[in-house]
Amino acid sequence: MSLEVYEGEAAVKKGQAVLKGDLLISSVVTNKDLSVSFKHARGVAVAQTHHTVSHTFSYRQKVRRYTGEQSERYRLSFFGLQIPFGFDKQPQGEVESFLFRNTLHMNHVPLPIYTETYLKRGYTEQEVTLTKEQALQAAAAEFEQKVGQELKDAKILEQKVEVRFTQEGCVVTGQYTCEEEIGIPEVLQVEDHMPLE
Repeated sequence: MSLEVYEGEAAVKKGQAVLKGDLLISSVVTNKDLSVSFKHARGVAVAQTHHTVSHTFSYRQKVRRYTGEQSERYRLSFFGLQIPFGFDKQPQGEVESFLFRNTLHMNHVPLPIYTETYLKRGYTEQEVTLTKEQALQAAAAEFEQKVGQELKDAKILEQKVEVRFTQEGCVVTGQYTCEEEIGIPEVLQVEDHMPLE
């Protein structure tokens, strides 16, 4: 681990192993005359970390089949005055809804004038069973998204990814060695004690 202290006092040494929650930079500073003062602890702590990311994708998936039924309804908003027009017939079965807004601009400046389109589409859900190849392709895509979210602030140094198939689906597991900033600011709570009379 490398630690660069801007203000405060280092609580760990360079290269020392630390756990989550360990104090890295203390706001309590010991002066040369052995007196104590409080500082706003600031600094950068970069460490090598290890992460395990796993994702399971089932062979059995629900897919949407659109029935072709849909309805549209429109609304014009003119300086706060809203004028609806069109018919809104509810499609049979399950429905998903969309809202589209088109705002009028003048010289690239949006005006309080816009049209809204409400679209409803009917669909049914069907359950399908994927092949191993299809499950692996889908699992790999979702796994990459998960890694990107969980390790978005880390620099990946090493990685090892394994794939295995179970009776239920495809499991992708990755072991990652990363370099990242691990410091988390915390407020120092100081209690005032009144002297006893």
